[in-house]
Amino acid sequence: MIHFDGAYWYFQPPDKRPGSSAHLAHGSPLAVDIGTNNFFPLTMEAVQRLNTAIRLAPYREIQVTVENRDNVPRPISLSVVLTDTAMPGKPPLSLGSAPLLSSQTGQFTLKPAPTEEVLRFSVPARTTTGKFDEITVFFLPDVAHFEVGPKIAIQQFVMIPR
Repeated sequence: MIHFDGAYWYFQPPDKRPGSSAHLAHGSPLAVDIGTNNFFPLTMEAVQRLNTAIRLAPYREIQVTVENRDNVPRPISLSVVLTDTAMPGKPPLSLGSAPLLSSQTGQFTLKPAPTEEVLRFSVPARTTTGKFDEITVFFLPDVAHFEVGPKIAIQQFVMIPR
C-alpha cells in the first residue's frame, strides 16, 4: 500500500505543469476552491513520487482509493500513468481511465461529507516499462465544467499481485 503524500497540480494550457512562479500550498483539494478566471480549461493532476522504483511484473492491478466531495453535477474520470523517471527517454505507461461512479449522471448526489471510492486499473502482463517510481493521476471532468478543480483527494494506491 502506498499512502498518497504527493502534490496536486493545477495549471492551464499550453503549460504541462505548474510554472516556476506558481503558488505552493499544502493540504487537501477537498477543502479548497480552485477555479479559472479566464476561458482556458483548468487541468488538475496528483503526482506521487516514490523513494524506490517498483517492478510491474508481479502486479495485475493498481487500486486507487479516493475521497470525493465534488458537488458539481458532472461526470469525472481519473486516468493513471506510471513513469520511470530514471529513464527519461522511455515513454510512461498509461493504465487508462476509469469513471468516478459517485459523480456520474444518474449516480450523483450532494455530498455533505466525502464519499470513498476505489477505482481499479489493470496492469498489462507485458509492458515496455519494467518499473516505475512516479504515479500521476489525471482528473478528467467533462468539458462543460473545465473551469473548476474537482474536490477529489487521492488517499492511497494498492498494488494487487498476479
